Amino acid sequence: MPEFPVLLEWVAVLSGLVYVFYATKNDARCWYWGILSTACWAYVTAAVYSLYADGLLNVFYVVMGFIGLYQWRKGGAGGEALTITRMPTLNLLWTLLFGAAVSLAGAYFLSSLTEAMATLWDSATTTFSIIATILLIQKKIENWPIWIVTNTAYIGLYIYREAWLFAGLFVIFTVLAVYGWLEWRKLMKS
Repeated sequence: MPEFPVLLEWVAVLSGLVYVFYATKNDARCWYWGILSTACWAYVTAAVYSLYADGLLNVFYVVMGFIGLYQWRKGGAGGEALTITRMPTLNLLWTLLFGAAVSLAGAYFLSSLTEAMATLWDSATTTFSIIATILLIQKKIENWPIWIVTNTAYIGLYIYREAWLFAGLFVIFTVLAVYGWLEWRKLMKS
């Protein structure tokens, strides 16, 4: 692998860790780090590892980083910062069913029209990452359990593609997602 993608992979990993750490602390600075991380990641996952859905996901994350920054700072009532809230259970169930349907459709598309690897795995992790990101931007506490499951699936996907650095990163992301869930639960109670 050429040196430039390796450097970008390290920048993606390190800035990604800072992003998730700030997110667990309910700190809007997380979005700056997330934008940097996902911009690097978009290139590496598509160009080096041939995970096209994951590459597109990271382009989406760059855009969502700017939206998240705005929402966390001024997206609440009267231009106030958002507060952490819960989703109604029925909405969560519909969201999860929608995610499963989109994952299947995405896998069919990827396997039919591209040479992408691990199409269902790639599509499902991509779909549920999008869902978790939207919930994170809205400060819905349910984003964290979705991240825990999705990050765990990513560990396996990256091991399968021999993307060892990303696999290790997702072990840390999974631990941070558990921590974020616990922290946000405390913040909701206070």
